[in-house]
Amino acid sequence: MVEYSPSEHTPTVDIHCHIIPGEFWKASESADGWFGAKISTRNGNSFIDTTDRLAGPIEPSWRLSIDERISHMESIGVDRQVLSTPPYFFNYHLDLRDGKESARSINEDLISITSARPDKFDALATIPFQDVDSAISELEWAMSYGMKGAELCTHVNGINFDDKMLWPLFEAAEHLGAFLFFHPHAPAGIDRMKDHYLANILGNPFENTIAVASIIFGGLLDRYSDLKLCFAHGGGYACFGAPRMNRGHL
Repeated sequence: MVEYSPSEHTPTVDIHCHIIPGEFWKASESADGWFGAKISTRNGNSFIDTTDRLAGPIEPSWRLSIDERISHMESIGVDRQVLSTPPYFFNYHLDLRDGKESARSINEDLISITSARPDKFDALATIPFQDVDSAISELEWAMSYGMKGAELCTHVNGINFDDKMLWPLFEAAEHLGAFLFFHPHAPAGIDRMKDHYLANILGNPFENTIAVASIIFGGLLDRYSDLKLCFAHGGGYACFGAPRMNRGHL
């Protein structure tokens, strides 16, 4: 049995920590916004409108300074955060040029934070996954500047990860030793989950489950067995559904 002295401390690292791109806040009040994303007002509340998603209402915590973020971390006993963009800024819906430019802007912003406070922050890159070669290039660039891997959507514009056209990205990630964090966005069946916050309550865990199942059943891990994968929200319903998936896949 291992005994720990009171002086020893195992660092608490929070890997599910979103931060809104600084360039968005700077450009959000302009007519063009930031790659089409703007702040819009509805019923007296402010929202982030990316044309792909309406997020909000905006809360004060969304605009914390880095010093305020660190103070909050210390107040709840978190030693480090691994920062990533909110999923509505994946921007896979943009054309390739804007997708590449927005990803680079996000990543440069995160690198500036981790460089300024390497004692408190690591970060995961955003990649323009609407084009696999561009996604690989951005991942390689980001990791050359110290980013730990990438945050991925649970699908690429409706394409699951059993589709082999996406696999070169995973081959590159395995070679680089990248940590891949999957976060749901635009869940399947969203047309039936417009009310009661169901898109988040039910849709997000369901999206994670689809991603897990498509990766396992599609053979991605058989091909690239050294991948480092993590799924937000406990992997959705995958753990609870494992016996059913196992039976159905026989």
